[in-house]
Amino acid sequence: MPEAEKSTRSWREIAEEASREHDPEKLKKLSEELERALDERAKRLRPQRDPDTNKDVA
Repeated sequence: MPEAEKSTRSWREIAEEASREHDPEKLKKLSEELERALDERAKRLRPQRDPDTNKDVA
């Protein structure tokens, strides 16, 4: 699967595909893709904080 397509799939789509996958290598790749998707989601949802002031960075 092309890298650009991977980044457009939601974590739910990836998790659903992984739940049906039986091939260990494909499952490993899906789990890595899922981890990246969840990391990206967390970055969008969680504001960045200044470590010195513990306040949101604009």
